[in-house]
Amino acid sequence: MPSLMMQSRVSPQASTISALLPASSITVDLRAGKEIHGYSVAMGFEEDVYVRTTLIDMYAKCVLTACSHAGMVDLGEGLFSMMQEKYGIVPRLEHYACMVDLLGRAGKVDEVYGIVQRMPIEADLFVWGALLGACRQHNCLDLAEIATKRLAKLEPKSSGSSVVLSSLYGEYSRWENVLKVKKTTKKKKLRSFTGCSWIQVV
Repeated sequence: MPSLMMQSRVSPQASTISALLPASSITVDLRAGKEIHGYSVAMGFEEDVYVRTTLIDMYAKCVLTACSHAGMVDLGEGLFSMMQEKYGIVPRLEHYACMVDLLGRAGKVDEVYGIVQRMPIEADLFVWGALLGACRQHNCLDLAEIATKRLAKLEPKSSGSSVVLSSLYGEYSRWENVLKVKKTTKKKKLRSFTGCSWIQVV
């Protein structure tokens, strides 16, 4: 990205770098992040406090996401603690969503719910969506009901969470609940957004 800007005869400054780095972590584009990091070192921006903070944040979120997909729970938990204790980074919603996904994939659903309850900030749809995904994967109906209620408040026009809950009810042969969810979905005229995933967005 910096190379494209330089080709256009635009020289990114420290403020530009600190604004570009979060985009790399959101899209989990570590290659672009490393390119920006290299440019920062070459231009002497690495000592800028904002650039250094966003660099650490970018690597933390990229590594947490990588740990989640690789099932490296211990490493992910260690990095999550290190970014707070060693580097003083206060976790944001994106970090918590990554941790929920990491632990949820590993089957630690109860531990995940504990993290969500202890969060100093209110969980958003990505955090609750990651928890619901874990509930679906590990057939945890009780927590799926809680997550679905939260998501219904955050995404009142989406039927995504209701579809997942209905599927789980079916797994437990609770057909009355399946019918009830379908009726509610039809009554509220909820829409299904295909091709989207809370986890993919995270």
